[in-house]
Amino acid sequence: MSSSSPPSFSMFLKCLFGPRLYRIHDMAQTQGKNYQPKPLESFCDGLIKLFTFTLQMGAYTSPIILVYLLRRGNNFHNGLVDTVRNVIKYSTGLAFALLSVYCFRAIARVKNNDYIRFISNLTLQQTSSSSPTIKRRYDFDFSQWAVDFKWNESRLADEKKPPLPLMTDSKASDALVDRMIAVPCNFITHIIAHTVGRWMIYPGSVGILQALMAPALIDGRKLLIERRKGIRYKLLAQDNNEIDCMFIDRRDSDERFGQKLVICCEGNAGFYESGIVVTPVHTGYSTLGWNHPGFGGSSGLPFPAQEVAAIDVVVKFALDKLGFDEKDVIIMGWSIGGYTASWAAMTYPDVRGLILDATFDDIVPLALARTPSWWKPLAISTIRGYFDLNVSRHLENYPGPVLIIRRTEDEMIITRDDEPIGTNRANDLLVKLFQSRFPVLMKDTKVCDALTSWLSGGPDSQRLLTRMHWSDSDFALSLLKNYEQTKGLRLSYPIEIGDDLDSESKIKLTIFLASKHFKDFNSTHCTPLPPEMFSEPYDLLSSLRKTSNL
Repeated sequence: MSSSSPPSFSMFLKCLFGPRLYRIHDMAQTQGKNYQPKPLESFCDGLIKLFTFTLQMGAYTSPIILVYLLRRGNNFHNGLVDTVRNVIKYSTGLAFALLSVYCFRAIARVKNNDYIRFISNLTLQQTSSSSPTIKRRYDFDFSQWAVDFKWNESRLADEKKPPLPLMTDSKASDALVDRMIAVPCNFITHIIAHTVGRWMIYPGSVGILQALMAPALIDGRKLLIERRKGIRYKLLAQDNNEIDCMFIDRRDSDERFGQKLVICCEGNAGFYESGIVVTPVHTGYSTLGWNHPGFGGSSGLPFPAQEVAAIDVVVKFALDKLGFDEKDVIIMGWSIGGYTASWAAMTYPDVRGLILDATFDDIVPLALARTPSWWKPLAISTIRGYFDLNVSRHLENYPGPVLIIRRTEDEMIITRDDEPIGTNRANDLLVKLFQSRFPVLMKDTKVCDALTSWLSGGPDSQRLLTRMHWSDSDFALSLLKNYEQTKGLRLSYPIEIGDDLDSESKIKLTIFLASKHFKDFNSTHCTPLPPEMFSEPYDLLSSLRKTSNL
């Protein structure tokens, strides 16, 4: 459609209700460029964003407004009534003004050839299958994308068993007084969890932050799509949330690593556009990144039930749509992403391995370390009820290889600033993993003390302790093989080795195992993991089977 020809009314309507266009991607016949709106469209978009920002600020500050009205005492009711009346009074005028802004924006879009070509191609794809590459050619409002894969399209789908998070059992009192007291407490924790609680635990879900990061996210998608040949997909989870993900296929370009897929779970303010996806991509692995519910293009909110439903459909998509075998899938989680990563490994136990980078064992100790004493009971109640992110509990139910990466200068998952290495919760994650996998070893206090010393120091201290106890692979593997032959069965977790060993032998074995499950990275929490630090988790059971076959 030429800009000089009069637009039809149908085209005007398409531009009125059409999605925002961000970029025209670099393809064989098209040079990549960011979409350049007309000045009128930019102005109208600015007004619409301002209106959205005002609504969000109203939602975020609503608790403060309510507290202010409550403090007015007898005037609370009058103040609330006046507020409602004013909203009703001005809503009609505001709605008319907003509709006018949308109409002026549509007029500007009609005069923009790039937008007309885009909306025409989008309409063509919606009415036929003759233009299947529209998503690869344009970056536009993700809410307008068609769904590429639904959870119930998977051969693993079971409608009777929705993905559920593991929650800490709470012992509710049967006493009438306790149940009466619990009602206002539950109401308060619900309000906290759905306001400041979520904003603090998952700041990336806050609309204001996403608005500020929007240009960086668009640029990140540009690099992944145009340089790495990434393909963006929309998945529908079992709870009807739409999950935004990006797949970089290296199966044809890297014979060594490309046949393996790394599924990346980002942190509490991380997006696949600018997160840990780049590390496995640079290493040569096929990579699948996704955004938490409420992050980027994903709908919903990052509460545990929605989180596990999201990672569940991502894994199903990788296995059923992308065609990877479970044994070729590695799950990687950074920071709070360790929660969904460990849940996925527990739920799909035949995956190749689990990598937990800068991840904690349980979120409660971290929250309490930053909470005033008078607030701690309410904080515990809120977290256990709404954000019970306990990674170690997932590991107890996962039998595969695990690698824990600790940041030696981590400032986020520590409980004491004056002891950053010794109080890093990655230490507790390893200890709890060993307690479930090697319970007899961990019952020896000398072993626990040696492991604590090994974890409390940096890499130099670890190497010194390893040399002191002469912990080498041949010695450790021989102990495990002897245990296997004595028991007359194939090794599986938990491994009950240690009853017939002296403390020194148990220490040697434990430090060897720790060196295989744990790696230090000399950096802060948010430093990108360099490709040379990326490695697949050590598979102890597989190593023992290979030794048996020699």
